[in-house]
Amino acid sequence: MPTYAYSHVHINVKDLDGAIDFYQRMFNAELEYKAEYLPGRTSARLNISGMSIQLSDKLYPLDAPARPGDSEPHLGLEHFGLEMDDFDAAIADLRAKGAEFLMEPHEFRPGLRLAFIRAPEDVRIEILQRRGPAPTG
Repeated sequence: MPTYAYSHVHINVKDLDGAIDFYQRMFNAELEYKAEYLPGRTSARLNISGMSIQLSDKLYPLDAPARPGDSEPHLGLEHFGLEMDDFDAAIADLRAKGAEFLMEPHEFRPGLRLAFIRAPEDVRIEILQRRGPAPTG
């Protein structure tokens, strides 16, 4: 059986520079590159502590109709999560930077604290911290 490893999350955005700014400002993302990789389509790759986020300014194929994102629960990709070691500091930092919280920070279950924020194009990002053993069953 083949071995699989995480590569990236790819997000199409209307405002590429604005989205780059958001991820850099909120999460100290490092811009690895920004370049036109298909005629008429610019892409950027950001690194958030080893997690790659690919942003593109046009849909592919280039004549595809743009439909709005949806930060409400739905079928398909629901959200992506970022885990940290100091939940309270991360929440305070995000609030200070003006993050819009879709779900306020709370303890989801013993040992799991989480919140959700809105990113450009109505993308949901889960902010979480796990403590203690993973649940069984």
